[in-house]
Amino acid sequence: MVSEKSGTPPEAATEALRNGDRILERVQSESFFLTRKIAKMHRAIIDIAAQRIAAALTESAEIDAAAIFAETLTRLLAEPVAATLNLIEQTREALAKAMQVAASLSGEDAPDELPKPAGMPLRI
Repeated sequence: MVSEKSGTPPEAATEALRNGDRILERVQSESFFLTRKIAKMHRAIIDIAAQRIAAALTESAEIDAAAIFAETLTRLLAEPVAATLNLIEQTREALAKAMQVAASLSGEDAPDELPKPAGMPLRI
């Protein structure tokens, strides 16, 4: 409920929204950093995959180079992707809290839980 005297939302709602805003800004910054980091990793990914493929070829003439490359790519990107998934979950939690605060202040029922991201890669 908005204060009759000041027309401003109570402190709890303001703080919940500020917290959500801080987390959104952090996620935006981290996502930008992650995008740049991944873009710069292409040379390292190719070099490491090439080394692993060459090592596998010394052991056997029949290797699955595509599988080795895919596994290398997955291993190198797993950590930054997991960090991004963590940030997405923190954002979801902050927004859910802000929605609950807003609902309780307005006297309305709190909305259902926000959906979790679907179709995301498995964590390694």
